[in-house]
Amino acid sequence: MTSIAKLKSYLTPDNKKFLFDYGRVFGLRIIQMSLALVTSYILVRALSQEQFGEYHYILGWIGVLTIFTLPGLTDSVMQAVARGKEKTYQAGAKLAFLGSLAAALILAGFGTWFFYQNDIELAAGFYLAAILFPFMHGLAIWKSMRHGQADFDALLKLEGSNSIIVGILLIAGLLILPGYLLLPLCIVMTIPSLLNIFQSVKAWRSVPKNSEIEADNLAYGIKTSAYSILNVLANHIDKILLFNFLSPEALALYMAAQKLTEPVNNVTQDLGAVLAPRFANQEHYTQKLDKAFLIYSLIIGGLIIIFSFSILPPIFVLIFGEQYASALTYCQALMCSLLFGNVASLRFRFIRSRMSLDSVRRVTLGNSLFRILAASICIPLLGIWGAVLSVFLSRIALATQVHFDINKFRQNDLAK
Repeated sequence: MTSIAKLKSYLTPDNKKFLFDYGRVFGLRIIQMSLALVTSYILVRALSQEQFGEYHYILGWIGVLTIFTLPGLTDSVMQAVARGKEKTYQAGAKLAFLGSLAAALILAGFGTWFFYQNDIELAAGFYLAAILFPFMHGLAIWKSMRHGQADFDALLKLEGSNSIIVGILLIAGLLILPGYLLLPLCIVMTIPSLLNIFQSVKAWRSVPKNSEIEADNLAYGIKTSAYSILNVLANHIDKILLFNFLSPEALALYMAAQKLTEPVNNVTQDLGAVLAPRFANQEHYTQKLDKAFLIYSLIIGGLIIIFSFSILPPIFVLIFGEQYASALTYCQALMCSLLFGNVASLRFRFIRSRMSLDSVRRVTLGNSLFRILAASICIPLLGIWGAVLSVFLSRIALATQVHFDINKFRQNDLAK
């Protein structure tokens, strides 16, 4: 069989659909990444290093407080809508919005604290976050309605448009009015808030009057939200610890180091998301599939190593400038930590799609707790390098834990 004939044999309708879907997601990610890099280029020059750190400190607390919006409702409402119980969306939206009001009060409390510490700019940032939080996060559950209706094209267009508008406004605003912390914060919160308000009204009105609330669905969403608390905290604990134990400038350097690792990490995350429906319909975790994961991880890992020590340094300095040059080594180290995360990410996506709920809970809670403990110990002792080390250790721990969980199923699920 010639190479061309062999290639054609792989282009089955399912594989063509996968390539098309992944191509669209990857294309959107490229647009988002390009805008993010241009925005970062301007942001680090428009704000002082202290302001850049304060900006991400506020965003970090916003991320932590999303636990009050009951994130577990996202999946439970989506499942209910898919089963024709659209009124579950309305009930879930009420709970999420009420929870977001509690988060807004906490943000306002932070604002008051910093006001009495005479840090007026940081206080104003938290007050602004308190006002916009319920609309940015409390109303975001409309996306579950679209997911449940399998309206992926609309979601892709809406989220893509949102990213483009935010990026353009950030670039224009920072060029016109540099040096104001509230400007980028207002833009990144206001545009998604406006989208959420419009789409929430549309989703609410689309619910049939004779629709029902699915029994026990909301209780399930609240229960799974409790499991997500550690995971949400783990994703932002390093920002909070760096700011409080070191300084806004230390957080600024660390966030600069993260900016280029996130898009690379998202490549594998997006691949797993597109593959998820195929995993859900696959009976066994096969040796062939595991080998494909390993080959992919070796290839992408090799590319990451080459990129990190050849192209990355000049790109990093070009984007962030000399004042952030010391963060380059942190960025390279974080890039290398992705070597441990790629295969674990794909294996865990399969576990989430096909295997045990207990396994998902065990991996999620276990790794989140490990990351929180690692960051809490390493950052006070080692500073920014402690944050990098905690990421390294947590990715190694995740790879190890997922490996053992996969092995538990090999006797029955691994095809010989």
